[in-house]
Amino acid sequence: MLNAPPDLSDIMRRLGSIEDLLGRVDSRTRNPNELTAFDAAGVLVGPGIGIKAGSGISLSRATGGLIVVAGAATDHHVYSAVVDGSTGSTLVPFAVCGPFPHAGTVQAVHVKAAENKTNGATAWIGDVHKVVAASQDTDGQGMTVYTTQANRPTLTNGHMAQTAPLPDVTAFAVGDWLLYYSDQAGTNLTYVTISVEVLYA
Repeated sequence: MLNAPPDLSDIMRRLGSIEDLLGRVDSRTRNPNELTAFDAAGVLVGPGIGIKAGSGISLSRATGGLIVVAGAATDHHVYSAVVDGSTGSTLVPFAVCGPFPHAGTVQAVHVKAAENKTNGATAWIGDVHKVVAASQDTDGQGMTVYTTQANRPTLTNGHMAQTAPLPDVTAFAVGDWLLYYSDQAGTNLTYVTISVEVLYA
């Protein structure tokens, strides 16, 4: 004996309830120019598409509806360059990094011998200068971010890697540049890497 045909009205009623449940999200994903926003608890609070908070990824919309995927603001970025550790110069930078795509702050400054050597009796001392965006075409030296000179990045006797104290000037703006100096040559060292860790605002 055949089963009775399904009650279509019951099926439509069930589908209607599902659509009601999903409609809020579906209606928000139909406009390609809209993006989703999630609050800190991961609750949907804005229209469009998105990625849950805490994933370390953010979305933004550029011209023409292009979706730009980027690391979260809590991600640290590192600007590294190798300088001449055997020559000291407070006037000529050995490396230039930039420009910054976003404003932010310096979080840490690290230095490491760029070779398998430890520094000897004479400490290697470096420096980091900043050139502001408005002066990038006229300023080739910048101003030190270490107004407390004793805190400059240093490799002392017996070391090949050290972390410097935070500079006195930590803020930077969009378009600013960092200039890396080797203020004092160290013993045994030919090359030193300076790495500046930053956090975008």
